[in-house]
Amino acid sequence: MALDVNVKIKLTSGAGTDGFGIPLILVSHAESAVAYHECATASEVKLAGFAEGSEAYKLFVLMKAQDNAPRRIALIQTTDGAVEALKKLTGVRQVVAVLGGDDKAVDVSAYVEGRRDLIYFPVLNATDGLAAYAKRERTMIGIHSDGQKLAAALVGATAGMDAGSFTYKNIILQGVEPDAERTEEEVLSLSTGSGSGGTCAYTIARKAGDLVTTEGKAASGEYLDIVDSFDWIIQGIENSAQKLLNGSPKLPYDNRGIGMLEGVTANVLKRADNMGMIAHNAAGEALYATEFGGVEATKVADRKERSYALGHFTFTLAGAIHTAEINGTVTI
Repeated sequence: MALDVNVKIKLTSGAGTDGFGIPLILVSHAESAVAYHECATASEVKLAGFAEGSEAYKLFVLMKAQDNAPRRIALIQTTDGAVEALKKLTGVRQVVAVLGGDDKAVDVSAYVEGRRDLIYFPVLNATDGLAAYAKRERTMIGIHSDGQKLAAALVGATAGMDAGSFTYKNIILQGVEPDAERTEEEVLSLSTGSGSGGTCAYTIARKAGDLVTTEGKAASGEYLDIVDSFDWIIQGIENSAQKLLNGSPKLPYDNRGIGMLEGVTANVLKRADNMGMIAHNAAGEALYATEFGGVEATKVADRKERSYALGHFTFTLAGAIHTAEINGTVTI
C-alpha cells in the first residue's frame, strides 16, 4: 500500500549488527525451490533447506566471516528467474545473486534500477560488457573470476554498518583473493570507467598489508554511499511522517500540525547527521535545515483536498576523503 507521504530529493552540486536493510542471497532457475528465510547462523541455513555444499550456503558463510557482518541474512532459491523472485520481495536491500538458466546480470540490474529499496552487487569475470550497465546508480560491479564471492565479502563487510557511516572504498575483505596484481592504470580505468564507456567497477588489491576494495562507485560513477544516504533519509522521513499520521486521530491543518510534520523531518535529519551523512561548517554546526510554510501560505484548494505541499528541507552531504597528499619538510 502506498504511503500518504512522498519524499523527493534533488541533488545539486557545490555547496553482527543491523544496518540498513537485510542482505539477500538469491539463487535463480534452480532445480528445486527453497522458501525465503532470514538466518543468523549457518545451522539455520541448513535447517532452512540449503545444503552445506551449496553455493548459497558458502556465500552465507563468507558474508558472516567479515568484520561488521550483518546479524541476519536472507536467502531464497527459486525455480523462476531472479527478477520474478525479486518482484515478490520487500524488506531486503543488498542483492547477491547466483544466476541460472537464461538469467543475465544486466537484466537484474535493469529491474533493480526501477526500485527505490534495492542495490545489486554482480561480479563479472572480465570487463567486457561493462558499457551495458551505463548510468546504473543501483548496481555496483565487481571484477573477479571466482563467482559471486567478491560481492558476498563486500556485502558481508558493509551491510551491518549504518548507512552513511562508511564508504565502499578500502573496505577490508576476508576469504577472497585477488586474481592477479593489477597495475595502477588498470585500477584507475575501472574506477573512472575510462575503458568501458564511463561505466565504473571495482576489484580488490593489497594496501598496507590489507586486502581492500579499490573504489566505492556504482556503475554510473556515483559514490554508492551517497545512494545509501539518500535512500535512508527518504525512507526515514516517509516512514516517520506516516507514523505521525497513523498515530494522530487528526493531524490539524494549521501551524500545529505543520509543525509536527516539520519536527519529524528535522529528527530524521538529526539522526542522519549523527550517522555521518551530513557535513559540518567551520563552527562545527551541521549543515541541514527545514522550512515548512505556515498555513497562511497554503492554497485554498490544497486545504480543501487536505494536501500539504510546502514542506522543504536541505542538507549538505559530508562526503569522504578517499586520497590524500601529505607534505613534509626535513631540516638538517
